[in-house]
Amino acid sequence: MTNIQDPYSQSASLFSTYTDEGLLTESLNFIIPVFDNMPEIPVDKISSLSNSGKDLYYADITSSLYIRDSPGGGNIIDTIYKDDLVVMLQRNYNSGWDKIQLWDGRIGYTATEYLEKFVPNSGENPSEPEIPSGGDGEPTLGDINSDGIINTLDAILVLQHISHKFTLTDAEELLADTSKDGIINTVGAIKILQYVSHKITEF
Repeated sequence: MTNIQDPYSQSASLFSTYTDEGLLTESLNFIIPVFDNMPEIPVDKISSLSNSGKDLYYADITSSLYIRDSPGGGNIIDTIYKDDLVVMLQRNYNSGWDKIQLWDGRIGYTATEYLEKFVPNSGENPSEPEIPSGGDGEPTLGDINSDGIINTLDAILVLQHISHKFTLTDAEELLADTSKDGIINTVGAIKILQYVSHKITEF
């Protein structure tokens, strides 16, 4: 049974304590720990998968899928979720198990039946938004790595460029200027994320 009076009694007790200690009108400082090198805006997992040159597969599942350290079982090393991408190293490596590479470079194994080949703009990958038309074979604003998909990786490349962890080419800088002001900054990365999350439909 839920004690619906508990929030009231807790807040009344806290109010009384603050009053008794003369802290009720004082400013409070909250210390919130953060990791080093956190991005300025929330993003999905940083990935270098799109630049791997190997086939990408996505998790065709409804919830989660374990990645193990050996085929046929073994220890769980990670969990991927619906539509997460992995690099296929060897399809059906060992009796229904695929050998894959995760976004952070680790090698693992998972059941073949849960992975489907990722085909950009095929309509088979429901999480990927359509790309604004840039013409056949033409570079598309926002598609920084020109892989045919505008996704969080493109926003991450912009953020890494701003923080001097990665250098965009001149052509990539043109594609990164989604605010069309000639400046490569977090505004451009935010616009890409807004596009990916369907909050805007064009740049």
